Amino acid sequence: MDIKQRLQAFNDDNKPFYIVDHDDGTFSLCLSLSFLGEEYAGFGQEVFNRYASQIGDPVTKRGLYTHGSGYEWENVFKKAFENEKDIGKIAFDCELSGFYCYTHELALLEDFGSRFRAIVEDTDGFARLVSEALSEAAVREKAEEELRSTLRGFLMEHPKSKAEIMTPDGYVCLTAEQGRQLLNDSNGTVLIEGITCSVEELLSQKIVCVQQDLFDDELFKIKTEEAPEENIRMEFF
Repeated sequence: MDIKQRLQAFNDDNKPFYIVDHDDGTFSLCLSLSFLGEEYAGFGQEVFNRYASQIGDPVTKRGLYTHGSGYEWENVFKKAFENEKDIGKIAFDCELSGFYCYTHELALLEDFGSRFRAIVEDTDGFARLVSEALSEAAVREKAEEELRSTLRGFLMEHPKSKAEIMTPDGYVCLTAEQGRQLLNDSNGTVLIEGITCSVEELLSQKIVCVQQDLFDDELFKIKTEEAPEENIRMEFF
């Protein structure tokens, strides 16, 4: 059986999932939520609606389902195969309206795709999986959001940027290299306006304002929580 025949066989047996050959050595497993057709309309959606009710969310908002996006299907798929080493060979490119993942190994997509469809068909088992996967994802997203709101999160997301930071203890200027040093040595201390501050305390400060410089894309001016209004400058290190 050649590749074309294998794809046809998979797509016939595993609707509404289907695999696409991109003719560059990669294959995608797809679930286009916006184009399911009448036969598969609402495929798996009732379980996501059940999850919404379980956590107190409305089932729909502004005419759209609150849960069941392609990103949430990705979380569920990853949870289903989290203990299988080959899951690391699959990359994801999901959207609100669709679940898409790809790899160079067709057999891997055929295996995972057919097993995942069987999981979805087991409504009660799928409901437990969705609840577990999305609950864990919500915890991760909250932690990531909290991290992004701190100076640590900013430095992690902007490793090549400079920062002028107004902190509660004074004004700090960081080069990109100094920012990386702080992230690599969070057990150290820094001196700000004559006050010794632990690096961890500095990195954990929450950002209340960020402004990118108009003339230097790599320079950001930052104000952390409870920073004083006085613009007192102090060079770092």
